[in-house]
Amino acid sequence: MGASAKVQRWAPEYPELGAGPVPIEPCISPAYFARERERLFRRVWLNVGREEEIPQAGDYFVRDIAVENTSILVVRGKDGGIRAFHNMCSHRGNKVVWDTRGSCQALSCKFHGWTYNLAGQLTFVPDEDRFSDLKKGENGLTPVATEVWAGFIFVNLDSGPKDTLREYLGELGERLQGYPFDKLTTCYSY
Repeated sequence: MGASAKVQRWAPEYPELGAGPVPIEPCISPAYFARERERLFRRVWLNVGREEEIPQAGDYFVRDIAVENTSILVVRGKDGGIRAFHNMCSHRGNKVVWDTRGSCQALSCKFHGWTYNLAGQLTFVPDEDRFSDLKKGENGLTPVATEVWAGFIFVNLDSGPKDTLREYLGELGERLQGYPFDKLTTCYSY
């Protein structure tokens, strides 16, 4: 390093960060992790894929979000819209889709055959007359807040997100708007 190079010292400029050892407790504490799941992962926008993964109506993919112990089904509807649902039948809580991706005209639970359209509405129930109080309109798939930005599909597991995706992305989203992400190819994923 030359004599004229300025060395950046973070501690004097940001004393609130401290200069001591970083505590290990947040990395190993089950209670801390539970709070993090509740206060963070359940309330932020999570990237689950790209719209190129589901180019046609009926195309879908499933993302298991381990930190929240949930499975999310992302599908392109007949109207071209992208929607996400909890991958769980409203009848008995069984997974609706078991494979990681595919294409279909309707979504059908393998347990009792309840069938949903691509908008998540319950459309068919075998032996429907045996259900005395069934209201199909109230038993669709449980939606998950979904927004698309620059081709990236985001979900928010909070039933009423406090911020839109654009608000959440803030300045970073504004600065990256228009970048040709769709021209990039995946070299590696994990």
